[in-house]
This record gives sequence, C-alpha cells and structure tokens, in this order.
Amino acid sequence: MNRPFSALLWKESREVIPQAASIGVVFAVMFFWIAGSPVGDLDVARHFTWVALLGGPAAASVGYWQTARERATDMWAFSIHRPASGAQIFGAKLTIGIGAVIGMMGVPYIVAALRFSLSSIPLDQGYMKLALADLFLGIVCYTCGLSLGSRSGGGIARTVPLILAAMAYVAVSTVPRFGSAMAMCAAISVVMAGLVGRDFITGSGFDRRPLSAAGRS
Repeated sequence: MNRPFSALLWKESREVIPQAASIGVVFAVMFFWIAGSPVGDLDVARHFTWVALLGGPAAASVGYWQTARERATDMWAFSIHRPASGAQIFGAKLTIGIGAVIGMMGVPYIVAALRFSLSSIPLDQGYMKLALADLFLGIVCYTCGLSLGSRSGGGIARTVPLILAAMAYVAVSTVPRFGSAMAMCAAISVVMAGLVGRDFITGSGFDRRPLSAAGRS
C-alpha cells in the first residue's frame, strides 16, 4: 500500500469513524433496551422494523459528510490530496465509509442478538434477513449521501440518487424474493458509487469547485 493512500485512509478514519461510532453506540443502546423489553411473541424481527427509518438517514449523513465538506477549497485539504490520484481519494473514502456503516448498522444487531440469547429467546431466519436488509439499505443510503455531498448543483444531479435510494426501499418492501431484493440494493449502491467515483477520477469541473464559485457561474 503506497503512502498517499495510507495517509488518506488514516485521514478518513480519523474523521469518519468517531461520527459513525457515536451513532452506533446510540443504536446499540436502543437495540439492547428493545431486546430486553418483554416480547409478546417469538417473531422478534417485527420489533426492529422501524430501524431502517433511522439507520438509512444516519448512513446517508456519513456519506454526505465525507464529500460535502471538501467541496469548498482549503489549503489543508489541497496539500493532503495533492500527492494522490482521484481514484485513491475516492477509494479511501469508500473503504472507510462502507466499513463504518457496516459497523454502525451491524454491531447493534449483534448486541440485540446477544441480549436475546441471554433471555433464551430463539432467533429465527426473519431476524437475520431483517439485519441483512437494513445493512444493505444502509449502504444504499450511504452511497446516496456520498453522491449528494459531491454535487453542488441542483436539479437532476441531486434527484437521481434520491430516486435510486427510494427504489431500494421499495424493492426491500415489495420484492417477494429476498435474494432478488438484496441484489437490487447492491446494484443500486454500485451505480451511485460509480457516479461519485467518476467525478473524483475524471475531475468533474462543476462538482469539484467551491459552492461560492458554483453559485456565480
């Protein structure tokens, strides 16, 4: 691993992980409390169906934070980024960001599963599917936030990621086959990540300029 990419990984870790960890701790406490409350039936999965409503925006905020704060020019970011290529910058952001979202969304489910095991409540396949679905939706929302944060313009540039994220939510809710729904979520994540990666790699002129300069053009 070359030095510029290692430095970028460290930079992203230092800036992103504390934010994701703080959200993950809040989720873990909430999950532990829900798992410890009296459950009236064995379908424990239904007690976590609201998680995607919170986890999605939380994951999107991580992605948005990674790109939106660097649209404006500042000499520190310029000096850090100058030795690295656009592909390396994007790769570091995506690697740390997805890892942070997996930890933020996955650890609370593990905490809840441990709490259920202490209460001798069996976990069925529905719980594991719900955890995977929320994790995939979290990654979709993360890439959506990443895309929104990298684009200073309005209109179609910001509408497309929102439409794609909404399609993922619809797929998880309506597609009968779990594997097909997850495949759609993965494909949508790849498309949105590809859009952001293209901007970083090709150096999109409008989206890489400061907000003030974009507003004057």
